[in-house]
Amino acid sequence: VSRGKLQLEAKGEAELTAAIKFGPAETIGTVIQGLISRMDDARVHARQYQLYMLSIINCMIRLMQQYDLDMGEMFGDQAPYGEIIAGIHRREEFAAWIIPVACRMNEAMNRERDNTTRKVILEAKEYIQENYSNPELSVEMICRCLHMSPAYFSTVFKKETGQTYINYLT
Repeated sequence: VSRGKLQLEAKGEAELTAAIKFGPAETIGTVIQGLISRMDDARVHARQYQLYMLSIINCMIRLMQQYDLDMGEMFGDQAPYGEIIAGIHRREEFAAWIIPVACRMNEAMNRERDNTTRKVILEAKEYIQENYSNPELSVEMICRCLHMSPAYFSTVFKKETGQTYINYLT
């Protein structure tokens, strides 16, 4: 870490984004602690610490917007933005404050992913019902309709229904 300069670099931002998107909570905590530990190594003015913490928050807010997450819900009772800004004045408490926010984001993204998967499997089942009598019915045909790869479909279908496509069809 260079002395006198503290910035959230693209690599750190990518790690934070990946941790929040895919979890688990331990990884999120480890990545955020790693980003925060950079503040301990840097010898910079207090304002630079604040800008660095704001960069972390900004990265998270962009992710919230990208995934249409409710900021008030994600920040919890910290929703008044004055409170969010106040959070960056307390460097020591920053990790304890921001990690739960990141974990709530991860949970919301997982819920949304699960809902989307359930909807896709429902569409697949409807398609199978409607085209059951077609001798040409195949995984490939369903996947063309659903715009997904056969390998991914097969994995998701088995996970959601507990059986393979062929067993379901039979």
